[in-house]
Amino acid sequence: MQNTRSLKLVGWLLVTAGCTEHGASPGGECAPDGRTPMPIAGEPCADPLPPDRASYLPPAACNAAETGTAIGTPSSAELMIDLMVGTWLICTPQSVFGTADEIGIEVSTDGRWYKLYPDGSGGTRRGGGFDGGGTWTTQWNGATAQLNLELTGGGMMITHPAFTDAPRRVRLHNSGLSSGDYVRNDSLGRCHSP
Repeated sequence: MQNTRSLKLVGWLLVTAGCTEHGASPGGECAPDGRTPMPIAGEPCADPLPPDRASYLPPAACNAAETGTAIGTPSSAELMIDLMVGTWLICTPQSVFGTADEIGIEVSTDGRWYKLYPDGSGGTRRGGGFDGGGTWTTQWNGATAQLNLELTGGGMMITHPAFTDAPRRVRLHNSGLSSGDYVRNDSLGRCHSP
């Protein structure tokens, strides 16, 4: 039986609780080694992004991510949400939506998501209209976390996120129809230094 859940988060999360050989202390999450605290959000990157989609190249961290630690599919819907909320830059030629005009996706704490486009001055701007954003929900079936991205104009992308760490990446696949790899746009991802 699936449990459908809409969650609204307030603020950025950073896990500071300690970990033991038995896992996280109350209120915390542990890295895959089960012992070290796992940060959820990093510091903003200082390097500007290209001014337009034509000059956008995937960040170097997109290639380095294969050497990162595999987090895999999150062990709970709560952990998946903690890992997913934030801004992500695309690493692959097309996105999970099967489109190639955006440079990333933002999953916000208020239950909304947005395609991201270059803003012309080194940052990003949120998409709008029927296909530039929508709402997100999660489902947990006891074994896998599912992220549902509902488009404002109708339709839904059902994804099963899988993560790597150091640098932080996520693969979103839409039941084999399309997939996109993304790197987090912060010090845990795009501007991660080993």
